[in-house]
Amino acid sequence: LIANDRAYTLDGSIYVPGSHADEILPLGTAVSYVLGARSVAVEYGAGIQARQVRLSPPEGASVREVLRLLAQAARCAVWFDRSGVLRFGELVAADEAVQSYGRDALYSMDGISVRDKVDKVSLDITREQDKDDAVYSYGGGDNEIEIKNPCVAPEQAETVAQWLHGCY
Repeated sequence: LIANDRAYTLDGSIYVPGSHADEILPLGTAVSYVLGARSVAVEYGAGIQARQVRLSPPEGASVREVLRLLAQAARCAVWFDRSGVLRFGELVAADEAVQSYGRDALYSMDGISVRDKVDKVSLDITREQDKDDAVYSYGGGDNEIEIKNPCVAPEQAETVAQWLHGCY
Protein backbone atom coordinates (compact mmCIF):
# COMPACT_ATOMS: atom_id res chain seq x y z
CA LEU A 1 0.00 0.00 0.00
CA ILE A 2 1.45 3.35 -1.04
CA ALA A 3 -0.10 6.62 0.06
CA ASN A 4 0.29 9.96 -1.67
CA ASP A 5 -0.20 12.85 0.72
CA ARG A 6 0.70 16.21 -0.84
CA ALA A 7 0.52 17.98 2.51
CA TYR A 8 2.97 15.53 4.04
CA THR A 9 5.60 16.47 1.46
CA LEU A 10 5.34 20.11 2.60
CA ASP A 11 6.17 19.09 6.16
CA GLY A 12 9.74 18.25 5.16
CA SER A 13 10.49 21.77 3.88
CA ILE A 14 11.30 24.62 6.26
CA TYR A 15 10.02 28.02 5.15
CA VAL A 16 12.48 30.92 5.20
CA PRO A 17 10.65 34.26 4.69
CA GLY A 18 13.54 36.13 3.09
CA SER A 19 12.82 39.68 1.92
CA HIS A 20 9.07 39.35 2.53
CA ALA A 21 9.37 38.72 6.27
CA ASP A 22 6.80 40.62 8.35
CA GLU A 23 5.03 42.14 5.33
CA ILE A 24 1.27 42.48 5.47
CA LEU A 25 -0.01 41.03 2.22
CA PRO A 26 -3.10 39.57 0.57
CA LEU A 27 -3.34 35.84 1.30
CA GLY A 28 -2.88 34.95 -2.38
CA THR A 29 0.43 36.81 -2.54
CA ALA A 30 1.67 35.33 0.75
CA VAL A 31 0.81 31.80 -0.40
CA SER A 32 2.71 32.29 -3.67
CA TYR A 33 5.80 33.40 -1.70
CA VAL A 34 5.52 30.40 0.65
CA LEU A 35 5.10 27.88 -2.16
CA GLY A 36 7.90 29.47 -4.19
CA ALA A 37 8.88 27.38 -7.22
CA ARG A 38 6.78 24.36 -6.17
CA SER A 39 4.33 23.41 -8.88
CA VAL A 40 1.15 23.39 -6.81
CA ALA A 41 -2.20 24.45 -8.23
CA VAL A 42 -4.01 26.75 -5.78
CA GLU A 43 -7.65 27.83 -5.74
CA TYR A 44 -9.43 30.24 -3.41
CA GLY A 45 -13.04 30.68 -2.38
CA ALA A 46 -14.69 33.99 -3.25
CA GLY A 47 -12.72 36.93 -1.85
CA ILE A 48 -10.42 34.82 0.33
CA GLN A 49 -7.20 35.50 -1.58
CA ALA A 50 -7.56 39.24 -0.91
CA ARG A 51 -7.74 38.88 2.90
CA GLN A 52 -4.79 40.49 4.63
CA VAL A 53 -2.24 38.36 6.52
CA ARG A 54 1.22 38.99 7.95
CA LEU A 55 4.02 36.82 6.56
CA SER A 56 5.69 36.29 9.91
CA PRO A 57 5.75 32.58 10.74
CA PRO A 58 7.75 31.21 13.66
CA GLU A 59 11.36 30.42 12.84
CA GLY A 60 11.81 26.85 11.66
CA ALA A 61 8.16 26.36 10.66
CA SER A 62 7.47 23.92 7.83
CA VAL A 63 5.78 25.07 4.63
CA ARG A 64 2.72 23.05 5.67
CA GLU A 65 2.55 24.79 9.06
CA VAL A 66 2.97 28.23 7.47
CA LEU A 67 0.08 27.52 5.09
CA ARG A 68 -2.07 26.46 8.07
CA LEU A 69 -1.19 29.63 9.98
CA LEU A 70 -1.93 31.80 6.94
CA ALA A 71 -5.30 30.10 6.42
CA GLN A 72 -6.21 30.62 10.07
CA ALA A 73 -5.09 34.27 9.82
CA ALA A 74 -7.37 34.64 6.78
CA ARG A 75 -10.31 32.98 8.60
CA CYS A 76 -10.54 29.97 6.31
CA ALA A 77 -9.58 26.32 5.96
CA VAL A 78 -6.85 24.89 3.73
CA TRP A 79 -6.70 21.41 2.23
CA PHE A 80 -5.61 19.42 -0.79
CA ASP A 81 -8.54 18.07 -2.77
CA ARG A 82 -8.51 14.69 -4.50
CA SER A 83 -7.13 16.27 -7.66
CA GLY A 84 -4.08 17.61 -5.80
CA VAL A 85 -5.30 21.23 -5.83
CA LEU A 86 -4.49 23.25 -2.71
CA ARG A 87 -7.76 24.93 -1.72
CA PHE A 88 -8.48 27.79 0.65
CA GLY A 89 -12.18 27.93 1.50
CA GLU A 90 -14.75 28.91 4.07
CA LEU A 91 -15.62 26.63 6.94
CA VAL A 92 -19.32 25.98 6.58
CA ALA A 93 -21.48 24.02 9.00
CA ALA A 94 -23.90 21.63 7.34
CA ASP A 95 -27.62 22.13 7.89
CA GLU A 96 -27.97 18.46 8.83
CA ALA A 97 -25.58 16.21 10.70
CA VAL A 98 -24.03 13.60 8.45
CA GLN A 99 -23.35 11.24 11.31
CA SER A 100 -23.82 11.21 15.05
CA TYR A 101 -22.36 9.16 17.86
CA GLY A 102 -24.12 7.78 20.90
CA ARG A 103 -22.68 8.10 24.37
CA ASP A 104 -21.14 4.61 24.14
CA ALA A 105 -18.89 5.78 21.30
CA LEU A 106 -16.77 7.73 23.78
CA TYR A 107 -15.37 4.49 25.09
CA SER A 108 -15.16 2.45 21.91
CA MET A 109 -13.61 4.92 19.44
CA ASP A 110 -10.18 6.46 19.82
CA GLY A 111 -9.96 10.19 19.21
CA ILE A 112 -13.45 11.10 20.42
CA SER A 113 -13.66 13.15 23.58
CA VAL A 114 -16.03 15.60 25.19
CA ARG A 115 -15.01 18.82 26.81
CA ASP A 116 -16.71 21.96 27.98
CA LYS A 117 -17.71 24.57 25.42
CA VAL A 118 -15.07 27.23 24.88
CA ASP A 119 -16.29 30.56 26.34
CA LYS A 120 -13.34 32.71 25.42
CA VAL A 121 -10.59 32.77 22.78
CA SER A 122 -7.32 34.57 23.40
CA LEU A 123 -5.35 35.11 20.21
CA ASP A 124 -1.66 35.92 20.63
CA ILE A 125 -0.23 37.49 17.45
CA THR A 126 3.12 38.39 19.01
CA ARG A 127 6.12 37.78 16.76
CA GLU A 128 9.44 36.51 18.11
CA GLN A 129 11.06 39.94 17.73
CA ASP A 130 8.23 41.90 19.43
CA LYS A 131 9.00 43.37 22.84
CA ASP A 132 5.36 43.67 23.93
CA ASP A 133 2.68 41.02 23.84
CA ALA A 134 -0.18 41.48 21.40
CA VAL A 135 -3.10 39.41 22.66
CA TYR A 136 -6.71 39.83 21.48
CA SER A 137 -9.63 38.17 23.22
CA TYR A 138 -13.20 37.42 22.29
CA GLY A 139 -15.93 36.06 24.54
CA GLY A 140 -16.03 35.74 28.28
CA GLY A 141 -16.01 33.03 30.86
CA ASP A 142 -13.65 30.62 32.54
CA ASN A 143 -13.20 28.04 29.79
CA GLU A 144 -10.59 29.78 27.66
CA ILE A 145 -8.48 28.52 24.78
CA GLU A 146 -5.24 30.26 23.84
CA ILE A 147 -4.08 30.32 20.24
CA LYS A 148 -0.77 31.69 18.97
CA ASN A 149 -0.54 32.87 15.38
CA PRO A 150 2.01 35.54 14.42
CA CYS A 151 0.68 35.51 10.82
CA VAL A 152 -2.46 37.43 11.83
CA ALA A 153 -2.31 41.03 10.59
CA PRO A 154 -2.83 43.33 13.61
CA GLU A 155 -5.75 45.10 11.87
CA GLN A 156 -7.51 41.74 11.53
CA ALA A 157 -6.77 40.33 15.01
CA GLU A 158 -10.15 41.11 16.61
CA THR A 159 -12.03 39.69 13.62
CA VAL A 160 -9.88 36.53 13.66
CA ALA A 161 -10.39 36.07 17.42
CA GLN A 162 -14.17 36.34 16.92
CA TRP A 163 -14.04 33.86 14.01
CA LEU A 164 -12.00 31.39 16.06
CA HIS A 165 -14.51 31.68 18.90
CA GLY A 166 -17.24 30.68 16.45
CA CYS A 167 -15.20 27.62 15.42
CA TYR A 168 -15.23 26.31 18.98
